Amino acid sequence: MKTLLTAGAVQELIRTGLPSTEGEGLVVDEVSSDTATVRIPYNPRMLRPGDSVSGPVLMAAADAAMYAVLLAQHHDEMALTSQFNCSFLARALPGDVIARARVLKSGRRLVVMQVEVSTTARDDVAAFITGSYVLP
Repeated sequence: MKTLLTAGAVQELIRTGLPSTEGEGLVVDEVSSDTATVRIPYNPRMLRPGDSVSGPVLMAAADAAMYAVLLAQHHDEMALTSQFNCSFLARALPGDVIARARVLKSGRRLVVMQVEVSTTARDDVAAFITGSYVLP
């Protein structure tokens, strides 16, 4: 069994493989064998009209959290998102975006996860995501 990567090691892999995440300031706060929490620090560019954090930012945080837990477990940068379903549940007020991913099932080729996304400005879940990654 592979050793679990640290949050710092996962963050470095993500930033190296996806340079745009460094510009967003993506931070991998924590990882475990079946969970990961990532944060995108607040920036006014995240906002859509009406002063809500935009959907694409929330979805990017969710996908990054899924990728983070997958990297921590499998160390495979070539894994790909194979399914992503997002439900927006509440207005995402301006603040850091926090995405918490949890593995529901991990198979030989497919990892199924769920993610809750919120902002530091509001405790309730702004978006709920289910998704899967396929391992090469």
